[in-house]
Amino acid sequence: VDIQGYFYPRFTAKCAQSDLVGTWQTWVAETNAGYSTCQLSIDSTGNVGGGQCLTDVGDFPVSRGAFEIDQNCIVGGFITIGGFDNAFTGSLSKTRSFITGIGEDIATGAYSTFTATKY
Repeated sequence: VDIQGYFYPRFTAKCAQSDLVGTWQTWVAETNAGYSTCQLSIDSTGNVGGGQCLTDVGDFPVSRGAFEIDQNCIVGGFITIGGFDNAFTGSLSKTRSFITGIGEDIATGAYSTFTATKY
């Protein structure tokens, strides 16, 4: 019996690739190229099965993409929107199914911040 009532802290659960599975609504706030919202479907291997991005200049298809996650819940990958590859790196919260990070349009070099919520 622990008479002092001390609880040992629990370690946070590590993230797995399967934590990415599902449909994600992504909001991208670009610092010098407007904004966009995207709906992405990600499978258990991290492949983006497609989606759409609505930007301030039009509606563009997501043609491909891939995401990987390490044990420290760091997410890396890219999505191709309207023919342009966008690289992303960020962190995943398992409890909220939430990703935050930074993206870069590889073609233009425009950096952006993004958030993504799984639903």
